[in-house]
Amino acid sequence: MPAPNIKDWDVLVGRIKGRWDKASLRIIPFSDVKGRFAVDAQLCALKDGKRTLLTIKASRAKDGGWICDCGLPSTEVAENLIGAELYIDKSMRPQTQDGEFYAEELIDVKLAVLGLGAHRFIDVELGP
Repeated sequence: MPAPNIKDWDVLVGRIKGRWDKASLRIIPFSDVKGRFAVDAQLCALKDGKRTLLTIKASRAKDGGWICDCGLPSTEVAENLIGAELYIDKSMRPQTQDGEFYAEELIDVKLAVLGLGAHRFIDVELGP
């Protein structure tokens, strides 16, 4: 299976806070999606303009964060990733239900307030 193209992964889901025993990573999650940091999940670590694909081999919750083994070869590699932001591709986000949107999907959307503006409902037109 070819490696995914991670250059366009732009949904921020966490940050690498530190290293844990040998080459595991301590992650601060910005996402509460179930399975986001589960075994086989893929993340793009971005630090100093360099992107690195990480695949989680083992993980466990700890103190509001995650300890993830990504199969890194050494403690030096793990330490060099400290401070990296973790991204996923938009296609990895959960599907929204009808009438729900991700914030960036609302950019450039036309909104129309019906009536005198005292209503709770707003129509959203998805179009040019």
